[in-house]
Amino acid sequence: MICTAEKCTACGACVASCEKKAIVLTEDSFGTLYPFVDENKCVRCFLCRKVCPNNQEIAFKKVTDCYAAYSKNKYIYNAAASGGIASELYRVALECNFFVMGTCFERKSGVFFREIKNDSDLKWASNSKYVYSNMLSAFEKYLNNLQIGRNALFIGLPCQCAALYFYINLKDKKLNEKLYLVNLICHGVPNWKYLDEHLSSIEYKYKNETASLFFRGKVICESRKNFSSFDYHLRCISDDSRLFYIRDMHKNETYGNAFLSSLIFRENCYSCSYARSERFSDLTIGDYDGLGCMAEYKNQIKQVSCILVSSEKGSELVNKVSNSLYLERRPLQEPFKMNGQLNFPSCAHRNKDKFKKIYFATGDFELAVKKTLFKELYLSFDFYGKIKSFIKRNFHFIYAIYEKIKLRQRSCK
Repeated sequence: MICTAEKCTACGACVASCEKKAIVLTEDSFGTLYPFVDENKCVRCFLCRKVCPNNQEIAFKKVTDCYAAYSKNKYIYNAAASGGIASELYRVALECNFFVMGTCFERKSGVFFREIKNDSDLKWASNSKYVYSNMLSAFEKYLNNLQIGRNALFIGLPCQCAALYFYINLKDKKLNEKLYLVNLICHGVPNWKYLDEHLSSIEYKYKNETASLFFRGKVICESRKNFSSFDYHLRCISDDSRLFYIRDMHKNETYGNAFLSSLIFRENCYSCSYARSERFSDLTIGDYDGLGCMAEYKNQIKQVSCILVSSEKGSELVNKVSNSLYLERRPLQEPFKMNGQLNFPSCAHRNKDKFKKIYFATGDFELAVKKTLFKELYLSFDFYGKIKSFIKRNFHFIYAIYEKIKLRQRSCK
């Protein structure tokens, strides 16, 4: 056993470190990836155990600076899920000849890491994916570029940052001096199998195939052109750039509701050791929850990113990208007040076991979610509001029917 199944993040560091190619990531019945060791190829070198972040003493660092930030470039800001900080970091990394990779969505392959070579690649790298991303392709490429003396930037989930760090550490500790790690504020990671099945059901219904998808976007208010609000809608776009599916993730969107209610995360996400106030990476970026709760924020643009600095390399990155950003220093504890993910892991939905039982029995993701989250999907506040409005508009008609029913019941007696 490399590490316990409950702690495994399927980062792939063990796979990448095995010189005999004896380890592969395999799916269980729920699509959850775990490493499988071929005992016939294994030579008991135990490099897989040495590289696994779950077997390491992780040196967490205190946050030294906190910023509210967003890109000054309107195109980058409007295209980003939050303030566009990741895109600006990618841009400055390219300008400084850093090696950098980002997550890319392909319908048949899922979400995986691909090298970012120019600004046009930011289109596929900039948006939130809300699903497991495979980073097997990243380990060797980062190692090779670091070995030739090139600096490298990696933006990923906290567990992915740790995986890359310990992989490089296993090969040559000095190389980590040139590796800049930026972790995203993570709520949890669903399996690709769930999203794949959900997209298949959408594509079957609408007779189209998803070329790209977006979970987040921005809506520009007409009255205040430079003010935006978050738009949590799943959008599926076809090859010919046609939007053929859009639905609010907070309402009757099955995958969106399952994600937001913490129903479908990997088991390790519910006991994540990185969801804490101390950070492992050089920078932490994500939505700025709690903005203005400890000190007044006067800027008109409210939908911004949070940047948490926890090392000198993190400060160096902020300085490099500062000309492209609106930056405002904020109280250190402010983002921790409202963002639970900076303090503790996500809590599993109370009906998680029910979902897994139904899914295991039927193999139908849509059915399993609908049966598990019936109240969230169909008995929402919005649903009750519509019923109440209908009753108010048709009160006299409904009351007349009620009186007729009562009269008939009396006559039957």
